[in-house]
Amino acid sequence: LCADGAVGQNQAERISFAKGQSAAIRKGRIVGYDFKDYVLRAGANQELTVKLESRNTYANVVIFQKKGEALENLTQEVPEWTGTLPASGDYVLRVLMVRAAARRKGAAAVYTLRVAIR
Repeated sequence: LCADGAVGQNQAERISFAKGQSAAIRKGRIVGYDFKDYVLRAGANQELTVKLESRNTYANVVIFQKKGEALENLTQEVPEWTGTLPASGDYVLRVLMVRAAARRKGAAAVYTLRVAIR
């Protein structure tokens, strides 16, 4: 998975939590090789939980740690992940379909992304 400059390829949506809340839900749709980026600011040692729900079993999320303009993978393509964040800063949650499924004619995924931080 290549991430060079990838945040600039689509309109990333920043996730911020409502006052007193530590969870958020985003809904969307991706088609073919398209992806949707969500950006989340978090602190070092906070626990992040991400769950992607879709009827399309080929839809996944990849979590990147943003380092300047570069992105470093924290995960591979997974539908769900919980882990402790290594540093304070921005994290990119990229919703996409695996390549084998994305190249199929008419490939699309409607999804719900659940994000929580503690």
